[in-house]
Amino acid sequence: MVIKILRGFVACSLCVMSSVVCGQTTLFVVDSTGKPVTLSKPATRVITLAPNATELVVAAGGFDKLVAVSLFSDAPKAVETLPKVNGVSLNIERILAFAPDLIVGTEFSRAALDRYRHSLSNIAIYVADASTPEGIANDIESLGVLVGNRKKAREEADKYRERLKQMMARAPNTQEKDRAKVLYLLWSDPIYTIGGGTLIDNAIRRCGGVNVFHDQKAPAPTISKETVIEREPEIMVFGATPDQILIWRKMWEAWPAIPAVKNNAIFYVDPDLMHRAGPRFIDGMESLCASIQGSGAFGKK
Repeated sequence: MVIKILRGFVACSLCVMSSVVCGQTTLFVVDSTGKPVTLSKPATRVITLAPNATELVVAAGGFDKLVAVSLFSDAPKAVETLPKVNGVSLNIERILAFAPDLIVGTEFSRAALDRYRHSLSNIAIYVADASTPEGIANDIESLGVLVGNRKKAREEADKYRERLKQMMARAPNTQEKDRAKVLYLLWSDPIYTIGGGTLIDNAIRRCGGVNVFHDQKAPAPTISKETVIEREPEIMVFGATPDQILIWRKMWEAWPAIPAVKNNAIFYVDPDLMHRAGPRFIDGMESLCASIQGSGAFGKK
C-alpha cells in the first residue's frame, strides 16, 4: 500500500484529481483495491459499513473519530455502544445524517454506495478488503493517515507484520508437491469453500499448505461432496462456531474416503477471526498455521 503525504507544489499537481485546494496539506493513500483516497485534513467523523472496517479504524487510532459503525460490529467491546448503520441494506439518509467525512467499508459497500455517488461527492470512501495477510497491515497504516494518527497506526501495523513474519518463518519453503492439501469450509450444507486469490487462500499458502480449490475463480464457490472426495484433502478446516462444529463433523465423518476424515485431520478456527479482513485475522491465522503444520500431513510426501 502506497502512502504519501503530499505538500506544496506536489499537492497542486493533484488538485484536479482530488478536488483539494492548492497550498493545503493533502492526505493521500491507496485503498485495498488500488484506488486513491484523499482528504484535505484528518477525518473527524468516520462511519464504518462492515465489522472488519470498524476493527481497522480502531487499530489505526481512530476510535474517537467514529460516529457510527456497522450493525454487526462487536470488537473491540467499546464499539457496541456506538450508533449503528446497516452496511448491507444502505439507508443513505441515515448515513448522511451523521455528516461523515470518511466512510470505510468493503468492495460490497462501495458497489452499494456508487448508486448514491451524487450525494457522497464530498465524502472520502476507503475500501478495506485485503486479499493477503500483509494487506491488512497496510490498511491499518493507511487509515492511520486518514484519521490523523500515523504513529499509533504504524506501531499496530508493525506488531502485526512481526507476528506474520514469525508465523511464516515456521513454515519451511516446501516444494509444491510437499504442501499439505487443505479444504477450508465456510459452510457445510450447502458446502461453501474459498477460491483462489482470496485472503484465506493466501493465508493457507503462507502457512505451508495449498488450498485444494485454489483453481476456483469465485471467492466463495459452492462445491459437492463428490468433488471434495476427488480433490483428496489431507486437512479440513472448519470456519465454524461452537454450535456448528459437532454438526459439521458428524456430517463429514460419513465420508471416510476423504484422507482428512480417515486420519482425523479436522480442525476448527473462529470465523469472527478468519472471515474478517481486520487486525484479529492474525489470531485466526495462528490457529490455521498450527492446524496445517501440526497435522502430520505437512511436508510428509
